Amino acid sequence: MSKLRDMLILCSALIFSVSIFAAPVATKVMTKQKVVTTKVVKAKKVDSVVNINKADIKTLSSVKGINYRCAKAIIKYRNKHGAFKSINDLKKVKCKKCHFGKKKIKKLSNRVTV
Repeated sequence: MSKLRDMLILCSALIFSVSIFAAPVATKVMTKQKVVTTKVVKAKKVDSVVNINKADIKTLSSVKGINYRCAKAIIKYRNKHGAFKSINDLKKVKCKKCHFGKKKIKKLSNRVTV
C-alpha cells in the first residue's frame, strides 16, 4: 500500500510541477505572439493561348513553362525592342532563371502566340 501511495504522491508532484512550469511558458507565447501573414499569389496556369505582345506579367506567368521572372524579362524585352514578330524571337530574351531554347519554344508554341 505504501508503494501505491508513494506513486500517487510522485505523480501528483510531477503533474503539479509540469503545470507550474508549462503554464507560464504557454501564457508567454500566447501573449507575445504576433501573427504575420504573407499571401503569395500564384497565378493559375491557363490552358488557353496567350499573345506575348499584349499580355501583362500576370497573364504571361500564368502560362505553363513561363515563371514570373521569365514573364518580367519578356515584358522588359518587348518594351525595349518592340513587339515580337514570331515566337522564335523569345530566343533573344535574356533571363538568368530561364533559357528560351528550341525545346522550350517548341513546348510553348501551342500556349503562346504573337
